[in-house]
Amino acid sequence: MKYLFKACSLVIVLILFFSMISCSRDKKSPQKGSLNILIENNTTSDMEGVNSLISLYQKEHSSIDIKVKNINSFDKIKKEIANKKEHDILICNRSVMIELAREGLIGDITNNLTTNKATEKFNNIVLSYGRIDNKYYGLGIIPYSIQFIYNKNEVGKYGINTELEDVGDVGDVAKLLKDRNIKIPVVLPKEIDLSLALSTIVANNVIDEMELEKNFDVGKLKYKQITSMQDVFKLLNIINKEYGMTKDTLYKADDKIVKKVEEGEIPFAFVTSLAGKELEDSKNIKILNGRVLPTSKINPPIIVEHLVCSIQNAPDKEEINRFLDFITKDEPYEKLGKEGIMTGNKQGNTFLKGFSQEMLWPLSIANENNIAYYYNLPSEMQPFLLDEVNKVFDGLYSGNEWNTVVENTYK
Repeated sequence: MKYLFKACSLVIVLILFFSMISCSRDKKSPQKGSLNILIENNTTSDMEGVNSLISLYQKEHSSIDIKVKNINSFDKIKKEIANKKEHDILICNRSVMIELAREGLIGDITNNLTTNKATEKFNNIVLSYGRIDNKYYGLGIIPYSIQFIYNKNEVGKYGINTELEDVGDVGDVAKLLKDRNIKIPVVLPKEIDLSLALSTIVANNVIDEMELEKNFDVGKLKYKQITSMQDVFKLLNIINKEYGMTKDTLYKADDKIVKKVEEGEIPFAFVTSLAGKELEDSKNIKILNGRVLPTSKINPPIIVEHLVCSIQNAPDKEEINRFLDFITKDEPYEKLGKEGIMTGNKQGNTFLKGFSQEMLWPLSIANENNIAYYYNLPSEMQPFLLDEVNKVFDGLYSGNEWNTVVENTYK
């Protein structure tokens, strides 16, 4: 009996010992796995925020091996996703997302966003960018708007009524400056063409974005029936000839122009909200929240260059879901907000300071109608679109620009 007791005691001790080792190993062994991210064009200005978000995820999940690959060509991206089952996440623009979603190469993430209450946490516009036919295939990360700012103490020198809350139409202001031979600086990300940016502001007046989405890549005959696209060129021609918004009166500048407007060195500028972080606080700058022309009143277009998408044939769905869970939490965006980076997350943007806070209003009220129109057109159409826009700003309006774009796209 004595020996039996000792034997039982020894067994119990060994069981407890190995159980403790096992538990210890469980506690010390973090989650292991890999996440392969494919990025379409990693040279855009919003990549600071995109890279910061990925870095924050890496810090929170240090044991996960994250590999990032950049590909600029749409055809190469499509081939990479279709032929190789090694990528999990695609970060791309809306045009690419629509084309790949319709071919079944990226997945529906509606359930992920719904479960994580993304519609409550994020601004409508970054959700709209990722939505196709009432399903979500992506989530926008870094949105920015194009706005006309002015020094409230300086505009009176140019015949503008400074007592008004809103000094008037962008077109009217431009016409005043044209008459005085004054050039307007424009601050844009390096990847955005000046003419294309202006056409985006104009297009929101006349285009039904949902019509473009519904008719995405419909072919030559049906595209020619979307007559509102020619109206964009017509309005650009009016702005160019009657209001003086030409390549001669507009010039590209850098982010420092915001401080110059604040100090009164320059009275006006077109800027994006990305430039807001250059100014901690503003006492003199106001934002023109009016119309492009007297006939219409709109909110500025919102540009989102990258959306996070789930690749359909990805090898590890668990890692994809873990990453999607992370990017739909408030906490990482709060950290970005403290760094002065504007995102589509409502809570994160409450940490923005100074002038960046003032530039939030277009983002907070924007919807699908504020999507940059060229992101609802096929990728292969965009170079031809830019060619025709530039011709109008060169004074070569023909009245047949949209047909030319369609013909060149579908040769």
